[in-house]
Amino acid sequence: YSKQPNIKAVDMLFQEMVNQNFTPTIETYNSILHAHSILGDSESVFKIYSELENAKLEPNLYTYNIILKVYAKIGDSESAMKLFE
Repeated sequence: YSKQPNIKAVDMLFQEMVNQNFTPTIETYNSILHAHSILGDSESVFKIYSELENAKLEPNLYTYNIILKVYAKIGDSESAMKLFE
């Protein structure tokens, strides 16, 4: 889904997983973050990242790479630096 994301399908599939009591992994979250970031949907990226943290999942290098690229695209270097704190 994330190479040419049909974001509605991505979000629906994720919601279906959750509704059927599947626990999303960090890889699942990364795929969704990546799809939203490709579309430049920074608001959704940060919302999903927050959900990931609330789920007590540990972001990995790929997660941080996605988030940093989004901060770079929107020109928010201050928030990007806070990831390293």
